Amino acid sequence: MKLKNKIALITGGTSGIGLEAAKLFQSEGATVVVTGTNAERLANAASVLGERAVTLSVDLRDPAQIDKAVADIVETFGRIDVIFANAGAGSTRPRR
Repeated sequence: MKLKNKIALITGGTSGIGLEAAKLFQSEGATVVVTGTNAERLANAASVLGERAVTLSVDLRDPAQIDKAVADIVETFGRIDVIFANAGAGSTRPRR
């Protein structure tokens, strides 16, 4: 278990690559904290990941929300050992 007793923050961890990374980190022993903005996806991720995971609603476009999330994680766990920066945003504007 390469990540035994580690605390891993995974941004955008509620679906796709982020959720799969969270599962992998857990399988390697980590406690994972996943962030997202969609309440339904956060609830699903919590269900999928179980008790060894924390889900946080965080809009990473807002620096104050990032600061609060980091402070909350450190207050709860004492540290963050791994950050997997997976969150992204896109738009569906037509090409010209």
